[in-house]
Amino acid sequence: MSKTIGMALKENRLALGYSKKQMAQGIMSANNYARIESDEQSITVDRLIELLSYHKIDIGNFIVEVEDTYKVCPSNSILSQSKLYLKFTKAFYRNDINKVRLYRDELISLNAPEWLQLKIIVATAYMEDKISELSPTIKRRVNHELMKNIDISWTESIAALKLFGNTMSLFDIETVNYRLREVLKTYPQISELQLSLQKNLAGLYLNYCQFCYDKRHLTYINDIAIQIYSTATVPEMFMYRYIFEYYKAVFNKKRDVAKQLQSSITNCGYERYLKNIPVLPNM
Repeated sequence: MSKTIGMALKENRLALGYSKKQMAQGIMSANNYARIESDEQSITVDRLIELLSYHKIDIGNFIVEVEDTYKVCPSNSILSQSKLYLKFTKAFYRNDINKVRLYRDELISLNAPEWLQLKIIVATAYMEDKISELSPTIKRRVNHELMKNIDISWTESIAALKLFGNTMSLFDIETVNYRLREVLKTYPQISELQLSLQKNLAGLYLNYCQFCYDKRHLTYINDIAIQIYSTATVPEMFMYRYIFEYYKAVFNKKRDVAKQLQSSITNCGYERYLKNIPVLPNM
C-alpha cells in the first residue's frame, strides 16, 4: 500500500520515539503537525524539508516511501523540490559545481521557498568564490527572512538557524558575531537539548569555524569548543567533534595533527567534507 506524506511522517516519528509536539518543535505548532500527519492538512515544501532535515530523516528514502501516491502529479512541488534539494546537497559535498549550478537554477525556476533559494544561491556563490559579487539585495533578503517571524525569536526557528549557518559569508565579522552571541544565549546548555537540535547547532558552529578561517579571526572559538565538547557522547555526534578537532589543528598550524585527522576522516568515509574545509599548505 502506497503511503501518504502524513502516514510516512507518522512512521518516522514513531521510529524516532518522538511525540507530535517534539516532532513539530521549532518548525510549526503541534496542532498543525497533527493535522498534517492525519492528512487533514497539506504541508508546504519548506516545512517538509525542515522537518526531514531537522530530524535527520533521509529525504531520498522518504520520497521513495510516498512517491507512488503522487505519481498522478509528476510535477508535484513538494516531491520535485525535495528531490532537487537532495541532488543539490549531494553535488555540493562532491564539489561538483556544474551540477550545483544546474540544481540551483531548477529549484529557483520551481519557485522554491525563499529560505531555500537563498541558501542555495549563497552556497553556489561560495563554491565559485563569488560571494563578493552577490548583489546587496541578497543580503537584504537574508536579513528579512531571519527576522520575519514576529511570534518567536529567529534563534528558535530551525529554518532561520540553518539559513544563518549557511549565509555567514555574506556578512561582516561584527554582524556574524552578534548573531552567534544570540544563538549561544538561546542555547547555553547544548547537552540538554534534543539530539536533532544538537546536530543542527553543531553544524552551525562548524560553519562558524569556516567563517573564522576565511576572515582570519577567532573571537568565539573557545565558546564554540565548549559547545561542541558538550554535545551528547553518542555515535551521531562523533564526526562533529572530529571535524572541530581538525579545524583546531588548522587554526593552531599543527600540520601533522591536521594530516592525521584528515586521514582518519577519510577512512571513516567522510572525505566529502574535506572538499569544503581548509587544508594547510604542504599537507
